[in-house]
Amino acid sequence: MKFKVKELAILLVIGCMFPLLINNTFNFSVDQTTFNNLKNSSVYDGGIQIDALTTTNTTYSGNWTWAVSQPWCYDDNGVYIIEDLTINASSTPTGSGIYIGNSHDVNFRIQNCTIVDLVAISSYGAGINLINCSRGVIFNNTITNTNWIACGIQLQGYNCYNITIERNVVTSIGRHGILTYGGNNIYIINNTVTSIQYQGIYLFHGCKNSTIAYNHVENANVHYDSTIDAGIRLLDIDNDNNKIFNNTVLACRRGMYLRDSSNNSIHLLKEKNSVKKHLLLLSL
Repeated sequence: MKFKVKELAILLVIGCMFPLLINNTFNFSVDQTTFNNLKNSSVYDGGIQIDALTTTNTTYSGNWTWAVSQPWCYDDNGVYIIEDLTINASSTPTGSGIYIGNSHDVNFRIQNCTIVDLVAISSYGAGINLINCSRGVIFNNTITNTNWIACGIQLQGYNCYNITIERNVVTSIGRHGILTYGGNNIYIINNTVTSIQYQGIYLFHGCKNSTIAYNHVENANVHYDSTIDAGIRLLDIDNDNNKIFNNTVLACRRGMYLRDSSNNSIHLLKEKNSVKKHLLLLSL
């Protein structure tokens, strides 16, 4: 009898709660913006092309408004992020795996991407290629296996400024590992650059007020017969007021080569097993 009383009590409690349960609305939906920002790693054939000045978008290229509508880019509190992609760039129409041009009005970040098998269509191709850009970060990407006219990471134009290139792995590159053609306030920090046909890190023609620090450059330019190749190279006019420190250069033709540059600060360069174990400095 006691057991039946207990059962009856339980049933009464459930009966009282049931109307509350059916009248309560449970929301298990995910906010659409949050859902759109959940990106899965994807493989893309070809490449990505963004030009901030473009007014007519196409299926394969456009401006930042177009870019954030694609599955590989999202807006994170005002920072446009491209991440977690594997790009097979063997058929890229731009000659680059990720190309961004004329971008100064937004912050952007390229991170955790892998770009492979780049076949550049001209000497301006690169795994990641920025032309006349600012306010960008290239972080923790891997770029490997480019043909002989392609760089790993490349910045072009005097209007490139406030760009950070950090913790990337650039390897098996047919041309230069990291190249800046002009630019101001460029930060090349803690990258690994190996097996490069020409220069490991190359500041060419007008790079100012920039920092090259804590990079590891190994096995660059040893197969290219030039008297001016080096693991780190500054060449041509107006490479001024740059800071170069705490870099390691192994098994390169030279540790560092500078020409027609001035007011640069260089210290703590670790050089080992270079073909010529010295720095060639002209007009430092």
